[in-house]
Amino acid sequence: MKDIAKIIKFNGCSKCISNSNNTCKYCVERISKFKVVNSKKIKIKDTELNKHQRADNQKISKISASFRNFYYIDKRDIGFWSQLRYQRFSSIEHLTSYILNSSNVLPSQLAGERYLYFDQKSDELTEYMNRFGNRNYQRIKLKPSLANIQSLFIHQNIIYDQGNVTEARAILLHITKMCYMLGLHRNTTKLSKSAILYKVNLNFQVDNPDMNKVCYGIDWHILPKETAEMIKFNEQERNLIATTIALSSELKARTLFQLLFPSIDSYTNEDIYKLCIDKCSNLRLSYLKCVSGYEILSNKFPEHYELISFDREEFDAYYLHAVQNGELMRQDYGDHIN
Repeated sequence: MKDIAKIIKFNGCSKCISNSNNTCKYCVERISKFKVVNSKKIKIKDTELNKHQRADNQKISKISASFRNFYYIDKRDIGFWSQLRYQRFSSIEHLTSYILNSSNVLPSQLAGERYLYFDQKSDELTEYMNRFGNRNYQRIKLKPSLANIQSLFIHQNIIYDQGNVTEARAILLHITKMCYMLGLHRNTTKLSKSAILYKVNLNFQVDNPDMNKVCYGIDWHILPKETAEMIKFNEQERNLIATTIALSSELKARTLFQLLFPSIDSYTNEDIYKLCIDKCSNLRLSYLKCVSGYEILSNKFPEHYELISFDREEFDAYYLHAVQNGELMRQDYGDHIN
């Protein structure tokens, strides 16, 4: 009581100032009122601090690693996702008001990314996660914000891992537009210096593959007997897997030839346009040759149709990605032909 009386002595009477142990009724009322108001202020301050400093109340050790460090950790480990969630709240949101305005979609997208690394997946849960991700995408695609950009990037990563390359590239384009709407492109150029050089100068260094048939025989890719026995593959499956790998390896090697451009300093836009058409045509011929190989395998091993189809879908995605780049290049130079 003595200390409190000293705090409010400037509002007390002369008797209280002379003898703080003997307070009058007036001072007692003011002292009790001061204590009530002061306790309310302390509670309000504690509540506001808890809003902005949630991570301090969690009994989790400090994490100094960045998100990039977590990217290389085994994502099947439950501790990885716990640390990732903790770092999101501990490294960003206690420093800014971001926690008050952040989207609830971002943690949901992190859960979808985590599901990719589950060892056991049911068809029902996979279908639910896909619907859940698409619903979140529809919610945020027209709402530019930093949290939504991060959510879209995670969503496109999930879509790309599922083999939907075209849709994933479309989401990346949408992210770019959203960044421009938020002004994140300021103080930067539309294209980085390396991108401009890549567009102007089509020459870049690649390994020149050797198209000798000996290099693409199935003997290079066949599994050892000990390994096949361990994973329970019979002789027929060993030969089938080696054949599909040889087919896809040959196409990828032939694709590299279509990426080799001569020095185009003296080329006109029309010359480059015709060159791109020729290379796209050669790429399609190589694709048709490999497709015929897959059809032969499907007729020869009908019992392994699912395995052959799975490998062919991955092969088709690689081909479409290469053709799309070639078509974009052809259209780019075709638009400048007089």
